[in-house]
Amino acid sequence: MTSTTIEAVNPTDGSSLFAFAFHGGRGQALRDFAEADAAGNADFVWVHLDLRDAAAQAWLRRRPWPPEIVEMVAAPIQRGRLFITPDLVYGHLRDFRDEPGAVSLQAGSLCVVASRTLLVTGRRIPLLSVVGASHCSQSRSCDAVWKRGPPCRRARSG
Repeated sequence: MTSTTIEAVNPTDGSSLFAFAFHGGRGQALRDFAEADAAGNADFVWVHLDLRDAAAQAWLRRRPWPPEIVEMVAAPIQRGRLFITPDLVYGHLRDFRDEPGAVSLQAGSLCVVASRTLLVTGRRIPLLSVVGASHCSQSRSCDAVWKRGPPCRRARSG
């Protein structure tokens, strides 16, 4: 089994990009779309997008994929379906989002496009778990943050 090390990054810094370039099992955070484009010499690149953001949409549209693939993964689709071509796997995966104050989980969708060297994922509504993970890293201890349960559960239970 190969282990992977990922350098820390603040996923809630307001950026529409959350990305890593992997070299020899080591992940390095990418700061912007230019770095993501220039990471072509990496073994593998993962880019996660906020699909509400115009810059993220523009970056997605500059990929060398057929326009119908870009349109499909950028669309706000709530049903899950994956498609396979000789070079790509793409589509939407069903998931659930946990919004503060919501009585129940809301259906959501994670868009995905994967090739041998690039994985692009994206959402229109960020997951609360990313916020919880950020709080853990900022407090240097998950024990204090999660003592009463995950933030999404605490918000719902009062």
